Amino acid sequence: MDELAGFDITTFYTRERTRQLCRANEGIIPVQQDNGVSDESSDEDEELEDTILPDRHTGELGVDVTGTSKNKTDEEEEINEENICVIDIPTGNLEVIQDPPVPSTSSSTTRVPKYPRRILWTRKTHTSPSPMPTFEPNDDETSNRSESDVYVGNPLWYFKQFFTTELLDIIVYQFNLYATQQNVNKPLHLTKEELEQWLGLLIHFSIIRTLQTRLHWSGELFGRYRDYTAMVMSRNRWEAIKTNLHLRDNNDEINNDKLFKIRPLVDHLRKKFQELPMQQNVCIDEQMVPFKGRHIMKQYLPLKPKKWGFKIFVLADSGGLIHDFIPYTGPIQAVTKEGIPDLGASSNIVLHLAETIPSDRNHCLYFDNWFNAVPLETHLAERSIWCCGTVRPNRVPGLNFSSDTELKKKGRGTMEEWQSSGEGSQLTAVKWFDNKGVTLLSIFAGSQTIHTAQRYDRTVKKFVEIQQPNIVKLYNTNMGGVDLADCLLSLYRIPVRSKKYYHRLIFHMIDMAINQAWLLYRRGYEAKRIPQEKRHPLLSFRMAVSESLIRTGNIVKRGRPSSNEKTADPPKKRRQQMSQVRPQMDVRLDKVGHFPEVKNPRLYCKRLGCKRRTNIRCIKCNVNLCLNEKNNCFLQFHN
Repeated sequence: MDELAGFDITTFYTRERTRQLCRANEGIIPVQQDNGVSDESSDEDEELEDTILPDRHTGELGVDVTGTSKNKTDEEEEINEENICVIDIPTGNLEVIQDPPVPSTSSSTTRVPKYPRRILWTRKTHTSPSPMPTFEPNDDETSNRSESDVYVGNPLWYFKQFFTTELLDIIVYQFNLYATQQNVNKPLHLTKEELEQWLGLLIHFSIIRTLQTRLHWSGELFGRYRDYTAMVMSRNRWEAIKTNLHLRDNNDEINNDKLFKIRPLVDHLRKKFQELPMQQNVCIDEQMVPFKGRHIMKQYLPLKPKKWGFKIFVLADSGGLIHDFIPYTGPIQAVTKEGIPDLGASSNIVLHLAETIPSDRNHCLYFDNWFNAVPLETHLAERSIWCCGTVRPNRVPGLNFSSDTELKKKGRGTMEEWQSSGEGSQLTAVKWFDNKGVTLLSIFAGSQTIHTAQRYDRTVKKFVEIQQPNIVKLYNTNMGGVDLADCLLSLYRIPVRSKKYYHRLIFHMIDMAINQAWLLYRRGYEAKRIPQEKRHPLLSFRMAVSESLIRTGNIVKRGRPSSNEKTADPPKKRRQQMSQVRPQMDVRLDKVGHFPEVKNPRLYCKRLGCKRRTNIRCIKCNVNLCLNEKNNCFLQFHN
């Protein structure tokens, strides 16, 4: 270190020489120094640049890292003439310390992965199209895709694939336990059937919205609609269940888990989502749960439509079906598994979600520039998971792209492509100029074949066609899966408000499960080639799930019976034809509480194929059905 005496320690070459001396003498790289990166770069970028550094840096004037001038060698001149950028990456594990030293918080055994010592970036002008990886699904996935094995059922069946009977039993137990812990003199006495009705009303409120939940029981606002809600459950009872909404015993060990309150539901849904058959193209992105209350996990993301709330990292396919999710709770640690490196926070979350992706199946994974980095794509390629995504230029070491100004002079649609060579997997970097420059990095896709895209030109005031590289088209086609899931969630989000943070997360997961059920329902009907008019759209699907949850089982009629028997039935009107709607299949086939009663006037029988009139009505289904010596439509309707 004595040879650096008298030099300015803030210069680039002095810092480089300091790192070289440390590697040569002690094998230690000092960190927490100014590395010349702008404030816009993230902490993961600074960590990556401090741990992966070139052994040698040569400027345009041929200045060595020692600060002395020298002449270029013939080899360097030949490389520069061929538009090749050279970067040397040291091999071996390097110990990283800080001043003062702090213990490492990561439990991964592999701190720095072994990379090829030399990466060469060669500029390409004419390249052949890269073949797409051949997807190899396993036997289970193939059987799930076959038309004969796809189940086309009712909406409630799909919903209960995620909210199973076992999960509902656990929730009922935790509800009653929490109510007893709060006040032993006021037990809740909640049953599974009542919990299903409470969930049905919760979904029903997401369809018909009010400024306050209590207004759903208001007769002045809704008139006869109030009777439907009040018939299922009283207002005080519904709010009592909401107050005792709980999923885990408070006496259990927390172990610094910020998701302690909802951990059983998170683990259950993650397991169910991971069991779904996965398509070839999947993507990773962020998802926001709107919340403006007080909690340490609340995040502010100014570029999101919902800027305040909880952040969730989601793995989904291009159709919006979610396969895994991880709520953000703080510092992201490395994967505690042998052979998986610690690549920094943004890359570590990809490695966590990539554990759900089967290896050696040639899945294609897409993500944006916050996640993407060269070491990440190189590591996942070893598992036959091929990555593609936008990348920040400072995360591609040794490669200098043309500026946006230079590309703008050549016009929109201009691109340049660089390809790595040497040991390890081959990477392709493409910079494309549209409204502004965008850089993409992939291990399987390149610029060929060239596609066209329409853009509006202000000078000629019409749409024109510009060139679009293949890597951009693949990224735009397959990257929107998480955004599509967000769009579906925002359409009919449960509007019930609460000051408890875990209530908002629980309601979000209920919405997530309904959307997952609808996507599976739609794919099942598409596999069976059922016409579009016979399928439920998302709104109708939620209404069907809500009605099935509310009316399946016994409906408890609350309140005192009427003292005036004459007012029990509506007044008779001459030639009045009341409209009746057939209930959902789950309601009329549950074989609980279906009893006949005599009701006037005589209406048409609601069994398909019967055109007779009858005054026999099912007290639960609220439809007229024939029941006499000749016809027993009542029995046929319920079987």
